Amino acid sequence: MSIAHRFSVAALAAALVALHPATGRAQEQEQAKPAAGQTPPPAPLVVSIAAEEQRRLVGDYDISLPDGQIMGVRVFVEEGQLFVAPEEQEKTPMRYFGNNTFGLDFDPTLRLTFDVANGKVTGGKLVQRGMTMHVFRRP
Repeated sequence: MSIAHRFSVAALAAALVALHPATGRAQEQEQAKPAAGQTPPPAPLVVSIAAEEQRRLVGDYDISLPDGQIMGVRVFVEEGQLFVAPEEQEKTPMRYFGNNTFGLDFDPTLRLTFDVANGKVTGGKLVQRGMTMHVFRRP
């Protein structure tokens, strides 16, 4: 497998936002490990998010993937925890880092940032391993 092909497959699989937990684990195995004596950068601190802010984020979104496909995802609250679930797939808890930015446990490089205008979420962006994908809120 060429480096370019491996990168595109890894980026696409990661962009699927945990479509299958095994996918995330397989990608982690492909990633370079820190050299002996090096420690990976610390994960951002998870902070609390108000219920009102959670409700504002709840909805259906489309993510524009690098290959041009559109992946639908649903953001919802369950027992006080915000989750994301790609269509017809399992849910994944969202970890809030502040400033409308979230991470997911399966990949420490992933950042999902929501754009808010006039108190409403309009969309956002998903950044992972240097790739940026646009997120659009469905009407």
